[in-house]
Amino acid sequence: SGAVGLAHFDKCSHDECLSGLHICSHDDGVLHLLTRINELSMGYTEGRLELCVVGGFQDTRAICEKVTLSLLNAMHKSPPQIHLVLLCTGEMNTTLRGNISWPLVKGIGVSTQTGKIFPATFTDKGPYLVLRSTRVFTGA
Repeated sequence: SGAVGLAHFDKCSHDECLSGLHICSHDDGVLHLLTRINELSMGYTEGRLELCVVGGFQDTRAICEKVTLSLLNAMHKSPPQIHLVLLCTGEMNTTLRGNISWPLVKGIGVSTQTGKIFPATFTDKGPYLVLRSTRVFTGA
């Protein structure tokens, strides 16, 4: 159908998750994303649902690992079959700045014309309401 869902799944805010006593669930966010993609794909009988996960890195508290595992678990439990086509997280997305771990890729964009993803760069670090409120892009 050409429908593209782009979402930002951030760290857990629960103290239990951050302390390692609880693994947060991203089930609701994944369900919302998949429901919206399904709505945008109504009438299309061919194609497949592809997943790219980009952004987590090896932080000292392993929060990114917990978020990535929660996200992958939620995708695995979802009813439609999802094809993982790109996973750029953990060690493969980590560089050192001095002695501090830092992500190589912090965000991505999607061309609505071609469906290709690319590393996103943002010159302004402030809240841009229109961009931060965007949930789903549709393309050809």
